Amino acid sequence: MRKYWADQIGYWAYQSLQMFSSGLVVGITSRGLFLLLGGEQVVFLSNESHLSPLTVTLQPGGGDWKDVNLRDSVAVYENKFRIAGAVEISIAEARVWQPSLLQLQAINPPEGVPERLSAVAHRLLELKGEVGWGGFLAHLLDCREQPPGEEILVIEQYINSLRVAMFSERVDRVRMALKPFFGLGRGLTPSGDDFIIGLILVLSRWPRSVNFHPNLGELLDGIVSDAQLQTTRISQAMITCAAHGYADERLLDAIDGIITGDKSVD
Repeated sequence: MRKYWADQIGYWAYQSLQMFSSGLVVGITSRGLFLLLGGEQVVFLSNESHLSPLTVTLQPGGGDWKDVNLRDSVAVYENKFRIAGAVEISIAEARVWQPSLLQLQAINPPEGVPERLSAVAHRLLELKGEVGWGGFLAHLLDCREQPPGEEILVIEQYINSLRVAMFSERVDRVRMALKPFFGLGRGLTPSGDDFIIGLILVLSRWPRSVNFHPNLGELLDGIVSDAQLQTTRISQAMITCAAHGYADERLLDAIDGIITGDKSVD
């Protein structure tokens, strides 16, 4: 059995490991493993150094999953957990990580957000191209050489409906407009879910930057509730974290940097 040591654990992942004694492997990626503990809580076991509320981050050099398969069992013990008979992860020396909200909701964002957002979007297309929803982003920025295909036009229709609902400032209309995005796309976290995560991270961390003010707590709770019925377990967990203003540290840096202007485009 190969043994690895965790360097840091996101607070929500730590809580899950304290609450449940068993689970399953529900996702295998090049970056790590998704675990479902107690049939309820998702934890990501990561080979990379980046921190997230749902992630167990291994010490450098850890993470060989060649003998791990989907639906393998997970057994949780005090200060460690095991995956089938192949891997043991010690969490005895791991630090618990939780991102700070830094009283962001009390800060008025400075001017220039649309310009920064456009600059970041253009740079993203330079680096990644039209991967995932990149084609729609290029269409939105009017820098696409080819006319939009049916998929892009459908996404545009959904987003226009969402904009109308946001300006109405009615919780029920926004929740209805978001329904087509749940589970839209491919993979463990479909692109439509990623879009929802981005939106509610801005709402929860920087509510004054968005033209939606009444009943914000009701809206975020409603979106979390809707996610339980309409998308994957992994996306559900990420959406729940986002509604509390928490996510992968890189995503938080990007969103906070766009709003405050205190980071470079790159």
